[in-house]
Parts: sequence; C-alpha cells; structure tokens
Amino acid sequence: MIKFYQPWCGFCSAMKPAWDKLAEEVNESVFIADVNCSEEPRLCSKNAVKGYPTILVYFDGELSKYEGDRDFDALYEYVDENLALHCIIDKPNQCDKKSQTFLKKWKDNKPQKEIVDEVIRLQGLMKRQVTYQLLVWMRDRTDILMQLLPRDVEIKL
Repeated sequence: MIKFYQPWCGFCSAMKPAWDKLAEEVNESVFIADVNCSEEPRLCSKNAVKGYPTILVYFDGELSKYEGDRDFDALYEYVDENLALHCIIDKPNQCDKKSQTFLKKWKDNKPQKEIVDEVIRLQGLMKRQVTYQLLVWMRDRTDILMQLLPRDVEIKL
C-alpha cells in the first residue's frame, strides 16, 4: 500500500500522522510506503498519479486505488480485512512475530480446558466497546486458539 504525496499538499500533511501510525502498527505482512512526488516524478507519472494524496494498493499482482477514509481506524481496518495475512498454525511462517510468540506459548504447554477458558475470556472481551485494533488482536488470538482445539470441541458462552 503506497501513498503518493506532495510536501505542499495540506491533505497529505493532515493524514501523515495516521499513515505513519499505520506503518508502525499494521500486520507485518503488509508493506506500507510513501512516495514524495516532488522527488520521484517519474514514479508518480508511471502510476498515473493526478491528485494528492493518492493511495494505491498492490495485491496479488493487481493494482487498485484506495478510496476509503484517510483516518487511522479506516486505514487499519481496510488493511486488516483486505491485505494482511492472518495466522494459520500449520503455516507459522505466515504468522507475524507476535502471533508466532502467542502460538508457541499456547501450543505445547496448555491443557485443552485452559485454551477453552481463554477463548471464552477473549470472546467476552470482544463484546465490549473497544478499538478496532484491539478487536483485531483479540479476534486473531481467538482464531489461533480455536485452531489448537479439536474440531468437535464446543465452546459455550
């Protein structure tokens, strides 16, 4: 996901804090970048950038233009739902480092009852009003835990 901008652009300056925070906090499977069109006019021209900021998304060889809101929460939600790889325990290299650490903690040493109890705890927390970012974190952890349980285990809330 790349933001093309001009240093003189007020809209670009206004979204800079959200974009920088996104680059720091988003799932590490997603590459977030900036291109200063004053310094890289050929690259901007090659990508048909006409207005600023322009956000382009490259995913699975396809190019699309991001048209959503420019605040952190909207950007983060878009990336999480459309671009980020989520942890599949049979493919731990696909998991981000935090998920790998979480998986390692729970995979080998925990009895099934503790895993079920943690799923119930996380699902209860997800019913509260929390930031989207925290909701994603809890959902991802719950998903990892559910993969550790046999398919026939029922969880009653």
